[in-house]
Amino acid sequence: MEYGSKQEALAHIQEWILTIGQEAGLRLSDARILSGAVGVPESRIELELDMPDMAALESLWASIPADQHRAWGERLAHTIVHGSPVWHVYRETPVQSQEILEATKGGILLSGLRDGAGGSAPAAPPLAGVEEPEARYMIDWKGDRLKINPGDRLPGVG
Repeated sequence: MEYGSKQEALAHIQEWILTIGQEAGLRLSDARILSGAVGVPESRIELELDMPDMAALESLWASIPADQHRAWGERLAHTIVHGSPVWHVYRETPVQSQEILEATKGGILLSGLRDGAGGSAPAAPPLAGVEEPEARYMIDWKGDRLKINPGDRLPGVG
């Protein structure tokens, strides 16, 4: 942020969430505004959105009313240091128990295998309307479904 414009920038970001963001489908509970305190510049402001997956984020982006967003950006522009805006998209990785960390050896989380073939977490539910009795499913380290076909070889799975 430009020196002296932090409060104005925060007000503009609040405005975006309450108008443009909500019109695009953003829920207030999925948004938070962070500003620098310790270890980062006090002028740093971040809008953090909690989305279930990339498809939801892309859907939100596609639903943003372009004309309103452009006009908002023009009102905000004088508070921004040129070249400073940056996008970061993070994927949440769940914290695992020590037992699971030791069982995975190489850091690969093999929870959720059916029939007790490794891991203690519940198995991933089968896809609706799809029956593949030979295949097993697990939840990978990102929380996504992973199909294990007969003959697939995975570290730590016998």
